[in-house]
Amino acid sequence: MRIGIGHMGGGPTDDLGALPTPVRHHRVSGQVQLIPNSAPLVLPITGSQPTSVTTDANGNYSILLPAGGSYIFAPSLRHHDFRPASQSMNDLDSDQINQSFLGTRRRFAIRGRLMNQEGNGLGGLIVTLTGPRRETVVTDTTGHYQFANVYAGYDYSVTPSTAAYAFSAQNV
Repeated sequence: MRIGIGHMGGGPTDDLGALPTPVRHHRVSGQVQLIPNSAPLVLPITGSQPTSVTTDANGNYSILLPAGGSYIFAPSLRHHDFRPASQSMNDLDSDQINQSFLGTRRRFAIRGRLMNQEGNGLGGLIVTLTGPRRETVVTDTTGHYQFANVYAGYDYSVTPSTAAYAFSAQNV
């Protein structure tokens, strides 16, 4: 390597066979585990050199990043919450193994009330939830029903069952 101080233009030529100094890289690897089931996803990486890495079917990832950079890994997937929400690496100076995340699918409740034409609650009727999950509940004395801990991001139908009344299914 030659360094010229105070020299402008034309200076000495590079040594025969001289190459640029290679940039060192470090491996960052880990897993993005999704509950209830893992699937490939793109993990965005922001910071010194923004990029991304795609996980395999089990959520594993591995990427080489330039040494000395600062990077933020922050998984994002609709209907999921991640712990931790992100991981930062400042001045990357060694391999980083087991940089892992746990993504859980959000859950919610589907609830409602069965009423007759006068607005009175219809107790004791069977209501069925269908979709990725099938469940049956019975309305309480005021006609209320609830399906708890239903996974977000799927299509469900709620159907009351009785010969005395005609209901149409509600899709959620």
